[in-house]
Amino acid sequence: MRSVSAPFGRRSEVKRGEWQQFQSGDYQSRPMGSVAYKLGLVAAGRADITFTLTRRNEWDVAAGAALVQSAGGFVATLDTLRHGATSVIPF
Repeated sequence: MRSVSAPFGRRSEVKRGEWQQFQSGDYQSRPMGSVAYKLGLVAAGRADITFTLTRRNEWDVAAGAALVQSAGGFVATLDTLRHGATSVIPF
């Protein structure tokens, strides 16, 4: 079984220990820079998923979300997924 690649969170969130509870799973996770870069990795197929613990500004998400959608993926929040949406940009 292939492990899931998941770039996540800001390095500062990791340093504060906010992601520690998510470190024991059947996936590879690593902190990196901007959310746009992480979404670009998903769009290019170099990562399977990315997520964040806190809301991001539209201007931080828009370009990466457009890349993911152009590649056939979707970008959503947990709230939009709870309500049945499967192809929603959360802004």
